[in-house]
Amino acid sequence: MILTTAFGLVRMGWESFKKRPWPLLGAWLVVCVAPELVLWAGGAMVSSTAPGPNGEPTAAGLIVFGILWVLYWVLYFVLTPGYTGVLLATASGQPVRTRDVFAKWRLGWRYFLATVLWFVVSSVGFLLLIIPGIYIFYRLRLYPFFLVDHNCGAVESLRLSWAATKGRVLRMLALDLAGFLVILLGFVCLVVGAIPATLVFSLAWAHFYREAVSG
Repeated sequence: MILTTAFGLVRMGWESFKKRPWPLLGAWLVVCVAPELVLWAGGAMVSSTAPGPNGEPTAAGLIVFGILWVLYWVLYFVLTPGYTGVLLATASGQPVRTRDVFAKWRLGWRYFLATVLWFVVSSVGFLLLIIPGIYIFYRLRLYPFFLVDHNCGAVESLRLSWAATKGRVLRMLALDLAGFLVILLGFVCLVVGAIPATLVFSLAWAHFYREAVSG
C-alpha cells in the first residue's frame, strides 16, 4: 500500500513533467551542469599549470582550484532555491521558465545554513544509532520546500519540516525506493533517460510536500 502510494506520487511527477519538460530540463542543466563546469575548469587549470619539482601541483594552481571549488558551492546554494521554486510551481500547475531558477538567489545564505544544520543534526543521529539518524534525516528533509515556499529562516524551515513529516517517514522511504527504481530504469534507457527520471522524482517530492502541507 505504501509503495503503491509512492508510485502514485511518481506518476503525478511524470504528469507534471510532461506539461513543461523544456523549462524543467533547462533549469536542471543550469543548476546541475553550471557548477560542475566550474569545478571541471578548476581541475583543468591545475592540470595545465607546470608541476612542481616532484610532479606535484603548484601553489598557484591549488589556489585557483580552491577559489573555483568555493565558487562551485556558492553557485549550488544560490541556484538550488530557485530550482526548488521551479519544482513547486510546476507541481502546482503554474507556468515556469528556465530563468526562474535565478529568482530565489537571495535565499542562498539561508539555504546554506539550513543544509548545514540538517547535516549536523542528522549526523548526530547517525552517530547515536543508524535508525535515529535515518528518522531525523527524513523528518527534516522537506526544509528546502518550506524555506522557498514560506520564505522563512533556516531554523524555521527545519521546524516546519519536522511538524509536517510526523507519521510520514515510511512513506518518504517508499518514495525514495520508487524514485531509485525509476532513475535506474532511466539509466537502462540509454543512460540519458536518467535526466528526465531525476526530474520526475524531484517533482514527486514536490507533490509529496504539497500533500504534507495540506494535511
